[in-house]
This record gives sequence, structure tokens and C-alpha cells, in this order.
Amino acid sequence: MQRRGKPGFTPEPPATSRRPRTLEELLGEMNLLRLVDKFKAENIDLNLFFDLTEKDFEEMGIAYGPKKRMLTVIDRYRKTGQISSEPIEVDVAPPPPFATAEDGGQKEMVASMRYIRQMNDITKQLAMEALEVARRSNNGDALRPLIIGIIDSVENITTRIARHQL
Repeated sequence: MQRRGKPGFTPEPPATSRRPRTLEELLGEMNLLRLVDKFKAENIDLNLFFDLTEKDFEEMGIAYGPKKRMLTVIDRYRKTGQISSEPIEVDVAPPPPFATAEDGGQKEMVASMRYIRQMNDITKQLAMEALEVARRSNNGDALRPLIIGIIDSVENITTRIARHQL
């Protein structure tokens, strides 16, 4: 049901919701006046502007930031019919409570990393002892490169874990 006002009376929208009448006004609101000439060269006015796609902007050589701002305005217009470059006011949920590195899954990961480090230290110690035994035995020359390989692998694991310690 439509409401009828006084004949000949057209209410003015509040100043805060004034719509741009031209593409130049809209680009001005978006602080993108530098692009007016590109749109004029392509004969794009305010009505055609809302038909543009990401590909169109790329073909015009428009940089990523301005392109994203304009696509946001176009998307809003398509969804709501509003022409506005103002940010959409959205109710924002409060952030989750502050979580420390020791909370939840992070705590479990830290414990696992400590365990792996301890096991690596034990493995390295056993490999060093095996290297000493191999040095004294008849098969020492054959076992030595294998044991050194084990020690090197343990060192690599330890180095990798150290990068991820919190």
C-alpha cells in the first residue's frame, strides 16, 4: 500500500543518503577521480558502470585496489539497489576470548614437539654409542656411514622442530 503525500511534493532524501547523479560524482566519493578519463574514453556513464565486471576493469588496466572498491559498490548496487561508496555497517561479533599459545590444540602440538625432540636426543645418543661400538668392531667400516646417516637425519629433524617451537 503506497502512501500519498501532498500533490507536487517530493520529499528530499536526507543529505547523508544523497545518491551520486554521475559517474564522476561516484568516483569522487570513492577518491578515484583520477579514473574519470578512462571511463570517458570508454563512453561509460553511471548506468553502464553497474554492468561492468572484473574482466572489464582488467581490460581497462585498472589496478587491483580501485577495481575491488568499484566491484564492491557494483555488488552492493546489484543486491540492494543502493548507490553508495560508504562502507556497509555490519554488526560485528565480538572477538573470541584471548587465547594463549598453550590453549587447546596448540598445547597438544607443543607437547608433541617436545616429545619428538626428546626422542631425537635419545636416538642421537644411541647412534653415537653405536658409532663407538662400530669403530671398535670388525664391521665398523660398513656400519659407520649408516650410523652417521642416522645422526644426520636426527639433526635435520631437530633443526626443523626448533623452527616451530613457540
